[in-house]
Amino acid sequence: MLWLGNSDLDVSPNQPIDFDVVWRIVPTNAPDSAPKVSKVNFKATLLKDAEAPDNSRPILIPQPKTNRLNWEKPLILTGNYSYPAGRFRYFPSFLSALSRRFVLPKPDPKGLAVAADGGVSKLGFVPGGYRITISPNSITVLGEEDEGLQNGIARLAQLAFIKNGSLCLPTGTLLDQPETKFRGVHLFVGPDARAFHRKLWSRVLRPLGFNSVVLQCERTAWKALPGTATSITMSLDALKGLFTDYRADNVEPIPLIQSLGHMEWFFANGQNRELAVNPDIPYTLDSRKPEARAKIEEVWSEACELLQPKFLHFGLDEIDMRGMPSDDHALTTELWAKQLPFLGQIAKKHNAKMMLWGDQALAPGEAPDAALGDTIADARARRSVIPAGAIITDWHYKADSRFQTFRPNLELWKDAGYGVIASTWYRPENIRGFDVAATMSGSGILQTTWAGYASSEEALFEHPDQFTSMVLTADYAWSGRQDLPNSLGYDPVAVFRKMYFGGPKPLSPRTGWSLAPPESTASTFDISGLRFQGFGPLALASPLTPNANRPKQLIIPINRSANTIALAVDTETTVADRVVVGQVTVTLRDGRKIEQPIRYGLDVRSESDPAGTLIADRTGTISVVRLDLGISPVAIGSVTISNRGSYAGLRLRGLTLL
Repeated sequence: MLWLGNSDLDVSPNQPIDFDVVWRIVPTNAPDSAPKVSKVNFKATLLKDAEAPDNSRPILIPQPKTNRLNWEKPLILTGNYSYPAGRFRYFPSFLSALSRRFVLPKPDPKGLAVAADGGVSKLGFVPGGYRITISPNSITVLGEEDEGLQNGIARLAQLAFIKNGSLCLPTGTLLDQPETKFRGVHLFVGPDARAFHRKLWSRVLRPLGFNSVVLQCERTAWKALPGTATSITMSLDALKGLFTDYRADNVEPIPLIQSLGHMEWFFANGQNRELAVNPDIPYTLDSRKPEARAKIEEVWSEACELLQPKFLHFGLDEIDMRGMPSDDHALTTELWAKQLPFLGQIAKKHNAKMMLWGDQALAPGEAPDAALGDTIADARARRSVIPAGAIITDWHYKADSRFQTFRPNLELWKDAGYGVIASTWYRPENIRGFDVAATMSGSGILQTTWAGYASSEEALFEHPDQFTSMVLTADYAWSGRQDLPNSLGYDPVAVFRKMYFGGPKPLSPRTGWSLAPPESTASTFDISGLRFQGFGPLALASPLTPNANRPKQLIIPINRSANTIALAVDTETTVADRVVVGQVTVTLRDGRKIEQPIRYGLDVRSESDPAGTLIADRTGTISVVRLDLGISPVAIGSVTISNRGSYAGLRLRGLTLL
């Protein structure tokens, strides 16, 4: 690292000092003496407890209303089940959820069968509520409507824990129901969205009790808009399939298509510019032109025929942010007044509820932020033309944990006769303050994401805070709790990582092999239940150390069979998140290769970087990069660890086979 500066300056208050500095840097052509490849023979040591079970009690998120569970006298799950009233809906999803969390042995034929019963019942709860009753030999789950049964089964899987090498459930009763009716997230679509959404919802969002999704889907290959497709456009079939997926999962999908501002999608590839207020900066649709209104109606007709939605979200935020005179409030109000009744007619025509963002109809002083209505008079004029019965997704992102900050804007919309949904972002203080205010006022809750314009796992990697914060929103929205974020008793990032990225854990200690150089005498160390034989770090060559006696690539012969390879790693230097700092290549005995990148911030960090990693487990400064090779052991020839051009300085600290 190089520091360049000037010290011992004689300074006086309010008196600038000017000086010139010339730096002359002469690069050399020194040869790179680092060996390109180094083969390292490791000694394998048998570890009977190479992977330990996770014996911690599960954290119940969202916090349940009534918890009368006894964790000390559990029901043991043998894998055998009987169904006194016949097999019932959603129980297979309970078994699938267990298999994602635990390495389940084959059912013990001599084990007692657990009686499992469930169904829909009139419990007197709000829709989505449920009752779980667990005795020493039976399970009963009753739900208020079908959604309640699904929520109860998801919670049942969450209750499972390990005790004395057995998979168990606590006995007793748990009663729960949501405090908020509308509990949603806002996501985008895209070429990779369907697979990503399935994983996100099945592993995280549905088990946490979300029941609605606003899908910003204007970037779809609409037949009404030929020539506007880009690399992030979703096909019509994929979008329809995505909506089908959500409905099959008891989640209400709501299409959002921007219909006045934020119209870059509409003008993509230079198309339709004549319908923009400013053709040179095509951003806002000119709603004064009949042909502009006709074209947006054509898109909505196509969307409604394809998706059959119950709600239509027209966007309508920040409509004059680009390409319009900053002081022409009257023009913005005119465009708004022309478009809002027209969009209301579209919703009515398709028997759907109208939804929109609310920022353009709030004046400064009427909300803590996102009050872009220019003046009190303009804001009132704009509110006056919003069709009756519309639902306002009221977005405010101020990081303020006080619910009093957000109550006035929610009450303003309710007093005006509109439905209102508090729309938060990723900041914990914002989520707590706004969600508590929403619960108090009987409003819905929507967690928004602005992680680019295409939804994918890469968007999660690039903007992890916008997804991990959904854990907080789920808890506040369902439970109505008012604890501050730092008093909840859990780390939402760790909870998200375990739910989304976590693999099945063994019920009892798992035997494995720890590999280390023959001369290594260091003691073992643990990272998240995995045990390694420690040794001095094996560092790879990097641009910072081109002449050091370090290889660019380590090849470690294995010649053993295993299900999993775990590498304990860190780096010498901090680099930007998501930079690929290395790669692991597993060469199987049959010649096949399995490759996995090591990315900074996702898999590894430097010894001086205190932040956590999104994918890998991290204890202290060391992270575990884990490669799961399959259910059955496979014959491994070698493991190769390579530097990928980064100056991070990747270091190997341990290697364990399971």
